[in-house]
Amino acid sequence: MKLPKNRWRLLRRLAQVLFLLAFLWLFRRTESDGTPEVMGSVNLLFRLDPLVAASAVLAGKTFIAALLPAAILAGLTLVLGRFFCGWVCPLGTLIDGARRIIPRRERPAGRGWRRGKYIVLAAVLAAALGGLDLAGLVDPFSILFRGLACAVDPGLTALVAAPFDWAFRSAPESVSAVTEGVYGFLKDHFLPFKAGAYRLAGVSLGLLAAVLVLERFGRRFWCRNLCPAGGLFALLARPALLRRSPPVSCKGCGRCESDCRMGAFGEEGKLSPEECNLCLDCLDDCPKGIAAFRLRR
Repeated sequence: MKLPKNRWRLLRRLAQVLFLLAFLWLFRRTESDGTPEVMGSVNLLFRLDPLVAASAVLAGKTFIAALLPAAILAGLTLVLGRFFCGWVCPLGTLIDGARRIIPRRERPAGRGWRRGKYIVLAAVLAAALGGLDLAGLVDPFSILFRGLACAVDPGLTALVAAPFDWAFRSAPESVSAVTEGVYGFLKDHFLPFKAGAYRLAGVSLGLLAAVLVLERFGRRFWCRNLCPAGGLFALLARPALLRRSPPVSCKGCGRCESDCRMGAFGEEGKLSPEECNLCLDCLDDCPKGIAAFRLRR
């Protein structure tokens, strides 16, 4: 079967959706259902996070075997480049989705912001050496999990439960019998076991919303300029073996440079491997069909 023209874009979007759904499923499984054990947990994804792993190792001054998946992901980044940001990160997927509804400025932020992610990364790692956990505040998994757990999830739960509560109290018995069955199904499979309320719900929601609203100032603004995990992936991706060919945008065309969501093409149209998140859109969009990614020796 022949794949469509935009095959790489379609494959990447499929991967993004699948990893986002996996995150949401693990997020729901994280909350206890009243039994002493939880079969699945979003903690599994945190073990993939090299920033969390680096912070934990620096804070504990010892290697933690449970974080071995993060070391494997770091090794893959050394070979493939910053693919995690483009194909896996659930927050990055939401940012891509937010772009469709958030109006953008005519003049996006300049490249001078790029060093911001390295400054935040250095602050997180320095704090970890001193025993202070800042990764839990600015890591993309943490921002998304905390925003969902403290604000979005309780709000949606209250919104869904409201009509069922009304039916239970005011509707005829024949109607309430049906609605209670529906509510029981939702409770068993989609809603949390116990409704929660959190003092920092507004702060958590505001931080998540701010990351999405930053899309107004440029595509993937958070990922390009402020994400400390992105900064760590960028450092690991500099010597990556998988490289784009040609390594520069074609003179007289420049479509890949103008369309790049990460603004990864720098001076004279040269691609910076540490800024490229392997979205592979440039392969599908190349009018000459010459763009490719190959492993170098």
